Amino acid sequence: MNAISYIRNVGKSFGYATIDVLKQHNSTSIAFAKNTKEFGTDLYRSIKDFKENKSDLDGEKSLTGQIRDVVSDMKGNIIEDLKTGNFYNP
Repeated sequence: MNAISYIRNVGKSFGYATIDVLKQHNSTSIAFAKNTKEFGTDLYRSIKDFKENKSDLDGEKSLTGQIRDVVSDMKGNIIEDLKTGNFYNP
């Protein structure tokens, strides 16, 4: 076993021992960290679900989908008017 590997393993062991001691003496902080992690996971899932639902709403012609369609139609009409030169469309 070389010296670098030995030092690395001692460092890991020291880190694990430190974490165990901190868990025993700072149980409130550890509980807070766990709750924060769970909250982060829940928030990520909620945002992911919202993104999936948002694309479903666009397909059902929500306000965003309607605006997108109107803008798309306007662009098409402007390009067609420029090509034909007929700017008055009753």
